[in-house]
Amino acid sequence: MTKRTYATRTGMNERSARILAKAVTERPVFLEDADGHQVRQWKPEELQSYGNDDIKSALRFNHVVEIEDLLETLPPSALKYCATKGWLRLSAGGWYCVTRKAAGELDLPRTHRGRKIRFAQ
Repeated sequence: MTKRTYATRTGMNERSARILAKAVTERPVFLEDADGHQVRQWKPEELQSYGNDDIKSALRFNHVVEIEDLLETLPPSALKYCATKGWLRLSAGGWYCVTRKAAGELDLPRTHRGRKIRFAQ
């Protein structure tokens, strides 16, 4: 009888191949709303799959954002997390302002194309 490797015994080779194939073949599904925004349809297993780097890239170079724009790249649970942390604050017009706290904790750039970004307090 031949000795099998640990990867073969545990199915590690097959599992990684399945994950890679799934990442290549299954693309995210986007729906377009009435205003023309692309809103991603998040799967249940993806709702908690975000990090501060994802939030940082979504908020970079913005001082005011629309929820619909953020939903293209972040799940709704990430937006709730940002509001709880005090990184986003709802303004009167339905827009969300990026706060100075977010700029400090996420190390967001303070200028863009030579202009200062004015974050909310």
